[in-house]
Amino acid sequence: MSGAVTELFSLRTGVHAATSESGGVHLIRWPHVEPLGALSPEQRSALDRLSGGRCGPEELDGTGLVDRLRPAGWLRVTVAAPASGTPLYTLEPLRAPGRERPAPPSPARLSRHAVLAPDAGELVLAVPGAAHDVRLHDPRAVAAVSRLAGGADAVELAEDLDTAVVHRFLEDLAHAGVLDAEADHAPDDLRMRQWSPHELWFHTHSRLGGRRTLGEDIGRTARFEGVAAPLPPLRAPAGPGIDLHRPDLAALRATDPPLTAVLEDRTSERAYDDEHPLSERQLAEFLYRCASTRAKAKQDGTEFLGRPYPSGGAAYELELYPLVRRVDGLEPGLYRYDQDGHRLERVAADPAALRRITGVNQALQGIPAPPHVLVLVTARFGRVMWKYEAFGYALILKHVGVLFQVMYMVATAMGLAACAVGTGDSEEFAAATGIDPLAEGTVGEFMLGTRPGTDGSRA
Repeated sequence: MSGAVTELFSLRTGVHAATSESGGVHLIRWPHVEPLGALSPEQRSALDRLSGGRCGPEELDGTGLVDRLRPAGWLRVTVAAPASGTPLYTLEPLRAPGRERPAPPSPARLSRHAVLAPDAGELVLAVPGAAHDVRLHDPRAVAAVSRLAGGADAVELAEDLDTAVVHRFLEDLAHAGVLDAEADHAPDDLRMRQWSPHELWFHTHSRLGGRRTLGEDIGRTARFEGVAAPLPPLRAPAGPGIDLHRPDLAALRATDPPLTAVLEDRTSERAYDDEHPLSERQLAEFLYRCASTRAKAKQDGTEFLGRPYPSGGAAYELELYPLVRRVDGLEPGLYRYDQDGHRLERVAADPAALRRITGVNQALQGIPAPPHVLVLVTARFGRVMWKYEAFGYALILKHVGVLFQVMYMVATAMGLAACAVGTGDSEEFAAATGIDPLAEGTVGEFMLGTRPGTDGSRA
């Protein structure tokens, strides 16, 4: 069957050919290099044709390049309809797939991790960790893939594709790694089962790999430079606020417990002393020590900040919104912490949405009463994504992690009960505040209060 199918070849996207001083040719897709050695004029001409676009096997006969480059993952292979020559789909290699081609299951079914996404006017079928992406050029191939979502055999697929193509199509999908595998259902094999589709997709797409080229579509590309101005590092005050007490850092250097004690004593605590709740002064000290702006500098017209935790590219995109339940000296409600002015600004928020945020967090933690303060951590996404491509959101989550560690250590040094929260409801924050969730949204939550059995004073 496969003999009736037309194959077209081209070099993988992002591959460049370079000639060394000795005359040897190398294929380069950083950080991978394939030394081809000295090529004959016919081979060099064939390589140029592969670089220029699709070419048929008759143009490459006798060069040996296809057999050498295909299993190493350097060639895109397009399968065309046998009669018309219309391209149906292309296997786009992400790594070296090798020569072995596993037999497709019958009936065949798409992996539960498969994603069908538009790209350059076409649909691309992809599974994180697979050997290939499959670019679908023809509506018939798209229709066949839709059947595979529920499981289909060759007879059913023949309703969309020529019989001569169906078996090759199934073989290629199995070879690409986008079909369901028996191991995914084995009760004791958690390698794939442990991953939810969106988590695996996010993990692989925010890391370097076969789909990404450093400096082109991942990394510090500054892809919006010249299109839109970057967000300013500091937000302008929204209006009148509550000026907060500034702790004496020099005195704290002398009185704080040592770093080792703080690290070893740190623990997550989910119970609070409502008879002696958190005070405004304690909250002020906590916020100042964790997140207030310590330094400002300008370089080449760009303003950079310094805060008590590190931030990639000095983006400092994180904002803190204390949701106050019980704090002596403060009215209950939602506040925004002005990290530059060390103030609290009251946020006009929907009370029902705030109650839902509190209730969801309480249910997630399984605690009898909410914390005295639930610190909602948001990100102004454009501060990071203007500069960094593909891993911007992953970088934001790393920043949340280092901020949480600082919050834990400060809370421990102050003798407070603290606990980072695994997840929260970003939609409710948007509903409560009216802030566009694609411009700024919650990315973390942190519970804070006084420890039971204390008098609420600083330890």
